[in-house]
Amino acid sequence: MVQGILVSESFKKLFRILSNEQIPFQQMKMMVGDAIGTVAEQFFVGKIETSIDMPPSFVSPKGFHDILSFQYPEKEIDEENDFVFVHETKDRGSVRMRAFPVKGHQWSEEEKENILFLLEVTYSLISRSRLQMLLEKASFIDNTTAAYNMAWLHQFGGRLFAQNKLSGYILIFMNLRNFKYVNQCVGNEKGNEILRKFHFTVEHFLEEDEIFVRPGGDNFVVMVKSERITGFLDFMSDIVISVQVGKEEKSFEIGARMGMYDIQPGDNISRALDCAAAALGVSRKSQKRSYVWFEPFMLENSLREREILNDFPGALRNKEFEVFYQPKVHLFDKRLSGAEALVRWNRNGQMLIPSQFVPILEKDGSVCDLDFYMFANVCEDISSWIASGIEPVRVSVNFSKLHLKNPNFVEGLIAIMQVFDIDGDYLEIELTETTAYEDFETMAEVVHQLREYGIHTSLDDFGSGYSSLGLLKDLDVDIIKLDKTFIDNLGKEDKCDEIIVKNVVNMILDLEKEVIAEGVETTEQAAFLREVQCPVVQGYLFDKPLPKEDFLRRLSEAETYYSSLSDKFYSERQK
Repeated sequence: MVQGILVSESFKKLFRILSNEQIPFQQMKMMVGDAIGTVAEQFFVGKIETSIDMPPSFVSPKGFHDILSFQYPEKEIDEENDFVFVHETKDRGSVRMRAFPVKGHQWSEEEKENILFLLEVTYSLISRSRLQMLLEKASFIDNTTAAYNMAWLHQFGGRLFAQNKLSGYILIFMNLRNFKYVNQCVGNEKGNEILRKFHFTVEHFLEEDEIFVRPGGDNFVVMVKSERITGFLDFMSDIVISVQVGKEEKSFEIGARMGMYDIQPGDNISRALDCAAAALGVSRKSQKRSYVWFEPFMLENSLREREILNDFPGALRNKEFEVFYQPKVHLFDKRLSGAEALVRWNRNGQMLIPSQFVPILEKDGSVCDLDFYMFANVCEDISSWIASGIEPVRVSVNFSKLHLKNPNFVEGLIAIMQVFDIDGDYLEIELTETTAYEDFETMAEVVHQLREYGIHTSLDDFGSGYSSLGLLKDLDVDIIKLDKTFIDNLGKEDKCDEIIVKNVVNMILDLEKEVIAEGVETTEQAAFLREVQCPVVQGYLFDKPLPKEDFLRRLSEAETYYSSLSDKFYSERQK
């Protein structure tokens, strides 16, 4: 009997449908009933029911549960005399198949054998189809967290858009708070485990037609139905993830900054992502709000950032970036004692200051190219001044903390100096105080290497954060630059800053380091700094950042220029 069925047209049709790789699993469920019907009549089968139960896995965090029911039309079913086939999978899942006879028919043993064969073949082909589905799904899965990737988000969003259902969702673009600290505490491997658990935790909250996606790093995208957004925000405010580290269990409160966009009719998924990402950018700058709803101006800022990043490589090639020099003034002998090199971008006829583009370049690392460009231009200027018989002053150049990740950072600086044959005594590398906290050991090693080449180093923005006096002892820099926040309140009623500045200056000088006060804008500030023996200042009271040609005149006529300025300064002080 089985041999005859194998070559029957009805069985061939069933086999072709089940073995078709192009048919999606859900579509196959609909088609297979028709195909089974062509075979089932020969066995007096009225109904076949298949129950699939699979445990959670990397590809299917919620597991897989489905029931396929195929009933031969216009036949009454005998519910009491079913034939059962059960298969246990290696991952502790199960597939349970039941065949029900047409009412009034009693299966013979030969018919039961044929039905068992039919169920086994059907099981094998359904399993094959499901495996194909899992393989396709795996291409949309992030390998670290088992969350969906961005390709799936675009497919999911595109399907909703085609069905005119996308506007029923809120798209949330989120970034985990302080996850770098978590990685430092437990290491990258355990950090990835926390990311996976975070995914599973959020996934458990979501419904079947909502989605959780990982673009990369500690960034995630969630699409939640509009009516569930309040519950989602409440849920996100109380997530604690625990991991085993050695013999100790460590727990972390996982919070996120979120950019939220209420998808509007006509929006596609790309537009929704852009808007949510723009809102996230605003959220990341806020210390108080964990989430920010999108507003139109945010997208304008986001588009501007993209324009900056797109224009930067060409601007660097075309030398649109110019070096401006802000003088540093010695308060006691009235001379020009140094300068800080500051970048300006001559973009489409408009001169942009660093705050308008440097933070944007910092985000994707492009700022490192700009820093080396500035350093090379400073070296070239110093070389030309020497060739013209003008004695240069020491020039400081700012470098991003991102350079600490470059093992060849110092070698790159030395190579540029060698091109222009510049002595290290003319140069100063500025690194920020916050950089020292984030990677002290690397920064200390960089400072040590620079010292070996005779290059001066300075700790910029000292006092801008919660400064550790240990930095003054442990970090062997040559110069400490007091942050402008210390200087702003000098000469005012509150004397706290004056007491702090006085003692910090004395301490730095006792440690035999140089000290510079930046952001000096009033004669009262300059007078106080002179009284507490702070020798060098920098700020708009003396000069704004100057184009190279103007600074060269200051450099050539420094004594006369600052003598007249000092006379004005001291005469105002005596009034």
